[in-house]
Amino acid sequence: MNTDELKAITRRFTELVWNERDMASIPDLVTADITLHIGGGTFSGADMMSPIAAQWHGPFPDLHAEILQQVAEGDRVVDYVLFTGHHSGEAFHPGLFRARGLPPIPATSAEIEFTQMSISRLENGKIAEIWEDFDRIRLWMQLGVTLNVPGGDK
Repeated sequence: MNTDELKAITRRFTELVWNERDMASIPDLVTADITLHIGGGTFSGADMMSPIAAQWHGPFPDLHAEILQQVAEGDRVVDYVLFTGHHSGEAFHPGLFRARGLPPIPATSAEIEFTQMSISRLENGKIAEIWEDFDRIRLWMQLGVTLNVPGGDK
């Protein structure tokens, strides 16, 4: 596949999974043994994609993703994505909060906007591996989370 075809696959994933919430399309877009690297954790298997998306769609029912930039080389596609929406749904329990035993963030009605960078590796026309990182601090600040940073009061 050429790089334009690979970029079209990640665009399709973004449109169907994030914007249209079409979880039934996941098996057509990712390999059965996909690996997702995010937030210091690694998750495997296509069956984990829908629950991960639901963790975002529940708290942010109008979540929208727009790919601002794409670069492809070899079997990799880099997407720079802008997410927007409102925290008007259920409480948000980001992975880092859950891992540290912190409570979920109740719905705030806050407008959110943050960026994400992802690198996807593709095999046979499907996404086989994703490395993601998003602007957590920007999102948390918009949700009213205060961060205690050593020396932050200077």
